[in-house]
Amino acid sequence: MSLFEQIKTVLKRIPLVYYIYKWFKNKIKIIKIMKIIYNQKNILSHYPKKTPLKVVFVLTHLSVFKTRTVFEKMLRDSAFEPLIIIAPYIIENKKKMFSDMDEMYSYFSKFNYPVIHAYNYKNSSWIDIQKDVKPDMIIMSNPHKLTMDSYYSDLYENFICYYVPYSHQMSKTPNYIDQYNQLFHNVMYRIFAPQSSELLIFKKYSVRKSKNILVTGYPATEILMDRNYKAKNFWKKQNKIKKKIIFAPHHTIDTPNLPYANFLKYADYFKKLVKIHEDTIQWAFKPHPLLKGKLKKHKEWGEDKTNEYWDFWENGSNTQLEEKGYEDLFLTSDAMIHDSGSFLIEYLYVNKPVMYLTSSSLIIDHFNPFGCEAFDICLHGENFNDIDLFIDSVIQNRDIMKEKREQFLEKNITPYYKDKVPSDRIIESIKKDFGIIN
Repeated sequence: MSLFEQIKTVLKRIPLVYYIYKWFKNKIKIIKIMKIIYNQKNILSHYPKKTPLKVVFVLTHLSVFKTRTVFEKMLRDSAFEPLIIIAPYIIENKKKMFSDMDEMYSYFSKFNYPVIHAYNYKNSSWIDIQKDVKPDMIIMSNPHKLTMDSYYSDLYENFICYYVPYSHQMSKTPNYIDQYNQLFHNVMYRIFAPQSSELLIFKKYSVRKSKNILVTGYPATEILMDRNYKAKNFWKKQNKIKKKIIFAPHHTIDTPNLPYANFLKYADYFKKLVKIHEDTIQWAFKPHPLLKGKLKKHKEWGEDKTNEYWDFWENGSNTQLEEKGYEDLFLTSDAMIHDSGSFLIEYLYVNKPVMYLTSSSLIIDHFNPFGCEAFDICLHGENFNDIDLFIDSVIQNRDIMKEKREQFLEKNITPYYKDKVPSDRIIESIKKDFGIIN
């Protein structure tokens, strides 16, 4: 525990002192927000209305690149000059951090995307975005302090910054601070919210209320709604047609305030299911990107056991490991079993059978209203028997929740795709902010 956390713990034992501490802390936060907002207005008031706009997309993980459709449309639009910067994920050890950065750089380079590795190996130095790149605006990919200040707070304090949530927001944290009311959220020039219910949460819980929120729909899911898109089939070739089921566990194995994950309970059972249904099902293991690192540090798992488990899924004849994109995987699957966050919403887009594994009957206390609505149209798995029954229903082509899913989509998702798609709304909003269009 850090010295700051120790002091905070002591203060909590003295209610009046802790109240005063929280009051001052909030006032300081508000002052900082006002200062940054003033700077943003000053930047835009003096902006020369030139094009192209140099736009920097800051990424620490490929999995949070939820603005890909925005980026690709900007590449084709003469009003923009988009660029990806691969920032360090400093939570990992240095070896893993650089390895992940190198892998992401290679991935984007294959697509011929304009991309910069934040670390210059030749000079043994970090790229200074402000001095070396000189962008007109930044699109952030994560609200949490996961990287260096140079690629986080230094950016939102000095540039016009936009944010598209890295997940289809469905969680309810204490007072909604983590996802709706950090300093980060309040100083974004604009947050492009996936659904209208978020507007009400921002209005009630954030310092800025909903003044910097625009509901656009979720650009990350556009491909799932594109009826003309032909999904790539990444599933291993089998000797006959089998049902394709995704197992997607969350990373919150040791997070009491977000107790989604059931991985420790079901990990070995899913290995048994692979053997039991070897002739009828092929499986894709789609873990949350943070799960592997947490398991390696877990007292009951560790590095060897974790690596063995990942190898089991990667090397099996009817199993595969999927750690990158998921759109094609969703579209070519037959069903999914999971306890994830954003996938609670996103898998519904493909309108296929889905089971949500529940850690307790109180799980809905950790969902926001939109999350609760999505949870209600999933089948719920509370034990091994529930999982078995779900798998049997998939094999037998029984989908009892299909009609309810269709009603959910028509009410909550389809409206964002009738006239425009989310990425078009986002680009249009940015052009208006910079005076490119009225």
